[in-house]
Amino acid sequence: MNVIIVFVQNLSSRLKPTSPLYAKHIVEYEQQQRSLLEACHQQNARIVIYYSDHLESKDAWSPFDRSLQIGIHESDRMYNALAREFIRGGDKIILLKASNSSVLATDLREAFDALNTSELVIGPGEEGDFYLLGMKELQYTVFEPSAWSGPKPLLTIMERLTFLRQNFQLLQKDTMRKTAEFRKNKPTQKNHLS
Repeated sequence: MNVIIVFVQNLSSRLKPTSPLYAKHIVEYEQQQRSLLEACHQQNARIVIYYSDHLESKDAWSPFDRSLQIGIHESDRMYNALAREFIRGGDKIILLKASNSSVLATDLREAFDALNTSELVIGPGEEGDFYLLGMKELQYTVFEPSAWSGPKPLLTIMERLTFLRQNFQLLQKDTMRKTAEFRKNKPTQKNHLS
């Protein structure tokens, strides 16, 4: 069974209801959630929502199976959510961060398809982290605390996976394709020892 885990940060934990910008942020937040919900709905998958602080009584995710994130650090919370869903019978599981509203249905299809040939799929974020993480079986390597202690956990995780010769794929978004092309075409500097 395919499963999509959506990690939702409660709006009240990000912004105080007394803030003058609260109403504006509520509208933006709900638009983001609807966009992501639409992408998730187009998949043949069970959708499970994990909230950061408390279960929301009424939001876009109310009709789905909902739970609380458990753990001190983000890596702990992700590991625990994935472990729970594998125990519940998930074969291919995609974990999404709801804060990234640019996820499209095609991204999710591509991620599930990538899991046909890879153990792990990663949707790299723009700030050295990721917005999507997919697995066919729980990979503790990704969640080791040392991988998350630096400013760019994605790079550390990719280096670790490469070292361990684990099969993984990166989803390519337009910004990531441009970065990869730049790195590929960048002239290398050689060390000249005389």
